[in-house]
Parts: sequence; structure tokens; C-alpha cells
Amino acid sequence: MSKQMTGVVIGAVVIVAIAIGVIVATGGSGNKKPAYTAGPAANSSKSSSDMSSMSSQAVATNSVEIKDYMFTPMAITVKAGDTVTWTNKDSVQHNVVADTPSSDAPDGPLLAQGESYKFTFNKAGTYSIHCMPHPYMKATVTVTQ
Repeated sequence: MSKQMTGVVIGAVVIVAIAIGVIVATGGSGNKKPAYTAGPAANSSKSSSDMSSMSSQAVATNSVEIKDYMFTPMAITVKAGDTVTWTNKDSVQHNVVADTPSSDAPDGPLLAQGESYKFTFNKAGTYSIHCMPHPYMKATVTVTQ
């Protein structure tokens, strides 16, 4: 194959890769799932704009579902002394661990489907959490006085 033909093929591959990336990042058009998904997180029926609005608005609740490789809601607010319960609804194991480990932050075990983990927040602050096996799963707990 000539150098010119090789350049054309490489250019076409790059254009296709960019197009796939845009489809995955935007969740496709409308409510349809994208034609190509990069992994379990991309299989969520929520669009990237839905996820952005969920993560920016803290919800006052003590209950979080782990479902579709996401914490739902992704941002919660509780008062110091409140206990938060995370329940795994996925068929794979997940856990809840703080980005910055401390005795004031969650450090939960792996949870099978249907299992729950409870943690009592005693100190005010903002706690960023994630799932150890799936570090792209992130959430925030804001604890007020």
C-alpha cells in the first residue's frame, strides 16, 4: 500500500473513532442508547446532561442506590449524626469508599446484589466517595451541623 493510501486509511479510522466518542459521550440522540458503548457505565439510560444535573444538585436523603454502575443520587446532604445506607441493586459487587480515607469517612466492604452498607457521618464536611472496583463511579456526601 502506498504512503498516500495509508494516510487516507489512518485518517478515516481517526474520523470514525471521533464519531464513536461523540456518540458515547452524548448518549446518542434522544432517549436511544448509543450504537457503541465503552463499558458498563456507558450502558446507563441516563444522558450525560442528566448525569451533570444529578451530580450538581445535592438531595437531602439517607438512602442511596447503587444501580447501573452509578450512585443514585450522586450528591446527597445529611446532618451530622445521620446514618446513610447504600444498597447494591447491580448483579456485580460494589463498595463505598472515601477518596480521602479517614475514620470520619466510609470504607465499606464489597456488596453483593441486595446487600447494604451503613455509615454514620459524625463530622461536618464534604466527602467524595467512589467504588473501588469501578473508580469512575463517584458521588459526594455533604454533612452539615
